[in-house]
Amino acid sequence: MNYQAIKIEFNHLIKLALPVTMSQLALMAMGITDVVVAGRSGTEQLAGMTLGNNLWNLIAYFFFGIGLAAQPLIGHAFGAGDRRAIRRQFQQAIYAALATGVACFLCVTMASKLLLRMGYDSELAQIGSSYLAIMAFAGMAMTLLPLLRSTLESMSQTKVVTKALLVAFLINIPLDILLVFGWGPIPALGSVGCAYASLFILWFIILWLFFLLGSKSKNRHLRLLKRFSKPDAVLIKESLKLGLPIGFTVTIELGLFVTAALLIGYFGAISTAAHSVAISAASVCYMFYMGMGQGIVIRASQLLGAGHQDSAWYSIKVGVGLTAAFAGLITISIFVLRSYIPGLYSSDSEVIQLASTLLIWAAIFQIGDSLQCVGMYGLRAYKDTVTPLKCQLIAFWLIGFPVGYLLATSSWSPFAGPEGYWVGMCSGLIISALMISRQLLIKGKAAVAGELTL
Repeated sequence: MNYQAIKIEFNHLIKLALPVTMSQLALMAMGITDVVVAGRSGTEQLAGMTLGNNLWNLIAYFFFGIGLAAQPLIGHAFGAGDRRAIRRQFQQAIYAALATGVACFLCVTMASKLLLRMGYDSELAQIGSSYLAIMAFAGMAMTLLPLLRSTLESMSQTKVVTKALLVAFLINIPLDILLVFGWGPIPALGSVGCAYASLFILWFIILWLFFLLGSKSKNRHLRLLKRFSKPDAVLIKESLKLGLPIGFTVTIELGLFVTAALLIGYFGAISTAAHSVAISAASVCYMFYMGMGQGIVIRASQLLGAGHQDSAWYSIKVGVGLTAAFAGLITISIFVLRSYIPGLYSSDSEVIQLASTLLIWAAIFQIGDSLQCVGMYGLRAYKDTVTPLKCQLIAFWLIGFPVGYLLATSSWSPFAGPEGYWVGMCSGLIISALMISRQLLIKGKAAVAGELTL
């Protein structure tokens, strides 16, 4: 084993992955801020916003996923040193983002009206509907954000993106407080104020990233925002062909966890609270895997674009190995601290006891969760976004969810109750990891052998 080569590749990956991880955590922290501030304005305000936010996440992150196609496309062009290809891919992806942005606006607007007819408490439904009606105008920002961010990150400009998102996070805190509780002539808007704050922050980020792409010295020569070419159906189709499966993959995975949370709610407040504690801890860990995954796809795409198939596959292997080792440490940490972590969220002894049990399963699925995550990104570097979609559809919805539902609702089950759903989620993640890892191994070997056309 060449430890020096591993060290060099590790440094390359960390230089890309660490800022991306910080960016992911900043986005996540904005959502946490909304929950904390809305919760302080009243239980009804928080519950109503949660209804609207769940629908927003399901819709918006589908369209967000489509824009992530820019990562391998721009990465390949950047690695090849082809300025013209970077400009054309970017500009055609802008056309696709504008079209999907309109679709996102319409879907969220429809959801805001549909929520009023879903049988929820009228006050909660009205709050959630108002939240969605405002967030609909952020729909296009959610389709532009992954494109602009991925373009910069695929050209190894990860730190400037992190800076923009961290600044946005810091602005979001006082803006949330101001709009939710009011001050002076500004009326208290309740949790709907979080929607106005998010709308402002998202478009603030978009304008900042556009400025970086057009004015930053490293990017001026690319003329990304000048002399737009006419829409090219071939390039737009290529972008959507890669992006749509990513969008569906995001929805399939997010849908599993949202559905599990909704069904666990039927077991009562203790189960709901314990699940929220455990899934919150697991979600923070996932941000690190996602950061490494994006570092892998950026690095490997650049190497593939430059024609270095062997180096790209080596980078992916190093990235996957390091992620698995990190996940192993997280597994041990969660298992050891499982009785202490819930105390950071709740003082209820019943919640702490159940959450401690659920965290055992959270610890078990870390390896599977990490490998299926970075495996997806590794396949994206080879412009394969369909395989993860198929694998997750089978692992999550044909195996994981039925297993979880059966164990959670059957009287004979040793895991009856919320624990059953966690066993199902754990099963789905591990099976997904095995399937995706196998396909990545096949794809990587084929690329090195020259049997894969990119």
